[in-house]
Order: sequence, then structure tokens, then C-alpha cells
Amino acid sequence: MATAFPFNKISKVPLKVLTILLPIITAQQALAKKLASKLEEELDNLSKNAKCNDTQVLALKQKLEALQKTIDNIQQILGFIPPITKSLRIVNTTATIVSTVQLAIPAAPGVPQGPIMQTLNAAVETISNVTSVITTLANIANNVLQIANRLESVIQKAEDKLKSLCATQPPTPSAAVDLVNLADLYPSEFYQLVNVSQEDIDNRFTEIQRLIDQQLDVISNLNEAPSQIIIGEGSPKSDIGLEGDYYVDSDTENVFGPKPNNTSWI
Repeated sequence: MATAFPFNKISKVPLKVLTILLPIITAQQALAKKLASKLEEELDNLSKNAKCNDTQVLALKQKLEALQKTIDNIQQILGFIPPITKSLRIVNTTATIVSTVQLAIPAAPGVPQGPIMQTLNAAVETISNVTSVITTLANIANNVLQIANRLESVIQKAEDKLKSLCATQPPTPSAAVDLVNLADLYPSEFYQLVNVSQEDIDNRFTEIQRLIDQQLDVISNLNEAPSQIIIGEGSPKSDIGLEGDYYVDSDTENVFGPKPNNTSWI
């Protein structure tokens, strides 16, 4: 029985991943650059006679903490890229199997080929989009890491200065000192606290994983043939799947199948 599904939406999921992940990465990256610039400006303008609890020193400390927090956010977001990439590769493998299965289905006289071609086209487009997104994610990670490395010297310079000024006494907060106004530095909804919180970062990753899992489920059941694609961790046990089925090991991305009989994958 043909699978009823909006085929034009299947291949769009990898691009949706970017629409969820890119804005917060781009925003945090831009913010980190501007905070670093403000930090350098604060260091350059620091009075030679500044004391640990002077307004200038407190402002320096606040900008340093804001930059460190932003970099922590970026590092956490980048930490999501490897598991997302792995999941997308599984999508790619599954779509490739679907294409293989569809091409193996013999054309029957008088039977419309529309559903088969829809499935095949959706799988091929998905493979193309996944490949593009994986490349984009790798480029994003490399670019952001390069920026973070450049900011490291600014952070070290600020930390060294604070240590020299506050060797025995750390600067303490003061109501007279304005906190860093992130919205003024770079106006954007992504700089509201709710959008750079641990909860927001986790929610974005959860949504991405949900989309990928949903896509896998759909692709795995697109076959017009009686076989199905099973995804699991490790090699398949003999009681998993039926004759003609395929199995994808999510740990290694190895593909088993088609299963020669109902009792064994060998």
C-alpha cells in the first residue's frame, strides 16, 4: 500500500535544521565579536591609576563575564553539531536504501508509477539536501572556532589586567555601574535572556532531534515494496525484521540487508 505523505516536505527537514540552529549561532557569534570590541575599548581606556573597585574596573569585569558567557553558549551549541550530523548521516543512509529499493521494483503493465517516482525523487532530494547541510554545519563550526580562538587573546588580556588590579580583592558589583546592555550592542530578539538561556538552547536541540527522528520514521516507511528499513544500535539480532528488510546500525552507519530469510541476517 502506498504511503500517503506530502512528499515535497520530506526533503525540507535538513534545511529546517539550519533555520533553527543558524539564527542563535549567528547572533551569539556577532555578540561575541561586539563584546570583545567593547572589552578591548574598556582596556584601552582604563586609567593607569585604576583601583579594583573603580567604576571602570567593574565595567571591565562585567564585559568580560558577558563575553565568557557568550562563548560558553557558542561552545555548547557547537557541541550539538556532531550528534546532529550523525543523525543526518543516518537519514542519508536510509534515503539511499529507499532509492535502491524503489529502483529494484519492477514496472508492472498498467500500474501508475507516480507513487514510486515521488518516493524516489523525495529520497534523492533528501540525500542532496542532507549532504549540503552537513557541509554547511562543518563550515559553521570551523568558522566559529576560528573566531573563538581570536577572542581568546582579548579574554586573556582582560583576565591578566583584573588579576594585577585585584590581586587580593576581587571587584564587587555596584549599583552605580550599569550592566552591559546587550540590546544596545546588537539589537535582536536573540539577545533577550530567554533566548540565550540553557532552556532555549536545549529546546532548539530537542526540536531539531524531533524533526530528524520524524523524518527518519517517514523515510523508513516510504517503500512501495513489502520490505522496511529498521534503525537500531549495534548489529541486528536474528529475530528483528523479516525477509527483504534492511537494517541500519546507527552506531557505525553499517547497512545490513536485504534480510535473506525471516530467521537470520546471514
